[in-house]
Amino acid sequence: MGVEFGVIQNNLTVGANLVPIPQFPTKLIGIQSAAIYAVAITTPAKQYIIPFGSLGSPVQKYVPCVLEVMGNQLNTYVLAVQGSSGSLIWLFGTPTPSDSRFPATIYAGVIGSLTTNQTSGTASGTITLTFPSGNLKATGIAILLTATGTQAQISFTTSAGTTLTLAGFSSEMGGTDLIVPLSNIILAQTITVNVTNFSAMTTFVIIYYA
Repeated sequence: MGVEFGVIQNNLTVGANLVPIPQFPTKLIGIQSAAIYAVAITTPAKQYIIPFGSLGSPVQKYVPCVLEVMGNQLNTYVLAVQGSSGSLIWLFGTPTPSDSRFPATIYAGVIGSLTTNQTSGTASGTITLTFPSGNLKATGIAILLTATGTQAQISFTTSAGTTLTLAGFSSEMGGTDLIVPLSNIILAQTITVNVTNFSAMTTFVIIYYA
């Protein structure tokens, strides 16, 4: 079990990205990133959003993501890049038992962002997230920041009428450890997330669902 081959992509910018698969069928095991905050694997039905971390945060050796690959390419979308470009390394082979705990389906999610440009103090705004349908269950949430040594606070009202409040920090561990599990909160098809930034930066909010 383990990695059998990899595909390296350099000079990636935000936007659609085709990943060539030289040997198939195979299984995606995981993804390494340099200077990329998050990437989505896109399918006709869903997008699987893999987070890599905030600016300056430590990262995992790779973020596990197991997916059957039957064809000669993956359709992906680079969601956010640090600076002008970044790199991804896609790892393929036979997943270990540890890798198998992270099938691509757990990364089904939607993402939104808020950019603030204050010169001091905090600045607030909202992000609107739209899900494929109503009554989905929120399984996790991740917050990614584009500045170091800072934080962002988010909140939204759940279908039960309670308020979920959470903070994201630029020093948090990257990858799967960024995803805070949620207790299957029922989601409206569209929700409004309140965001407070403690620096001039962009905050990305990803809500995962099942």
